[in-house]
Amino acid sequence: MRSTASAPPSSTDVRLTPLGDQPDEREVLIEVVEQSTSRILVGGAVTSNSGIMGNLTYEQDNLTALPSRLSDITEGRAFIGAGQKLRLNLEPGTQVSRASVDFVEPWVFDQPYSVGISAYVSDRLRDQYSEGKAGGRVWVGKTFIPHWSVKLNFRGEDVQIHDVDNEIDRSPQIVGLEGHNTVTSAGFEVRRNTTDSPILPSQGSILALSYDYAGAMGGDFRFHRLGLSADLFHMVYEDLLDRKTTLRYHANVGYISGEAPFFERFYGGGLGSIRGFRYRGVGPRSGAAEDPVGGDFLLVGGVELNFPLWENSLRGVVFVDAGTVEPRVQVSTMRLSVGLGIRWTPGFLGPMLGQVPIALDFGVPVIKNDQDDIQIFSFSLGLVR
Repeated sequence: MRSTASAPPSSTDVRLTPLGDQPDEREVLIEVVEQSTSRILVGGAVTSNSGIMGNLTYEQDNLTALPSRLSDITEGRAFIGAGQKLRLNLEPGTQVSRASVDFVEPWVFDQPYSVGISAYVSDRLRDQYSEGKAGGRVWVGKTFIPHWSVKLNFRGEDVQIHDVDNEIDRSPQIVGLEGHNTVTSAGFEVRRNTTDSPILPSQGSILALSYDYAGAMGGDFRFHRLGLSADLFHMVYEDLLDRKTTLRYHANVGYISGEAPFFERFYGGGLGSIRGFRYRGVGPRSGAAEDPVGGDFLLVGGVELNFPLWENSLRGVVFVDAGTVEPRVQVSTMRLSVGLGIRWTPGFLGPMLGQVPIALDFGVPVIKNDQDDIQIFSFSLGLVR
């Protein structure tokens, strides 16, 4: 969860200035001082996928108006007013630590296009090694009212595989890429969103098609990655308190052509994938210790029934997840799990818990592979300080 600090709203000063002798000959001068557009967010989370993470974020939603006089700086009016967005983010954690800077220009050259620039560093502790990343992204986007959007993406990244544990038992794919590796890619995403709510949709769909070509701007690897995802929402019941019971159907398909390194491949299991299995616990393995090395073909889907338990904030879910991750386009073992869970949506435990939902899921594998890692309980919890 997050707490938010920002400046209090500013007042509007209205003054009447006489222009003549007649009472109706007056000019109304309205001086408006803009409300603060900056925020400082402090919080954190703990999840079964990524461990415990803290969060410190600074956001400015109206950036880049240069100061014209000294008072603009002393009174906090400098570098704001042109509409650009800046986000500085720091996330220290037990398994994942990240830092990033994001800048967005929502209206380029007075045209309906947006541009984003990101720079980031991260380090993730895996079971068998650590994975550090440092790089940047540039994207150009356009929204076609009312539902369609297109985004072009460009990425350059240094990936460092380090602190490899017990190399004699590790997969040759992991040991072979120990050290620094360069990845570049260029691609696009086309998205169509017709849902009726960004937080708890009850009708509509989200469809997305993505493609990336790694090696377009140099680097150590050449491969193509194609992705297709679909989320469909259908309201099955609405009670007298306007609380909705909703069915969600979801599916994700991914395919990689070429020689992708293990840290760019697909993995399955955990929250957002096949519950009942550990995060990255489904997929091809290699080496004496059967290390997960990812696959070139992903097929994951499921059905989830979401229904109210108390008011409209505490909700229950019943789900069926299925899928597989394979080294090529095939289905050798289709994993299947069933389960139930609880959702605490924003506002249930009071305003101090911010806008981050809480998810608790219990999943039981029905069909599995002998090499799969099982995890019955998966969760995502928010913290506040």
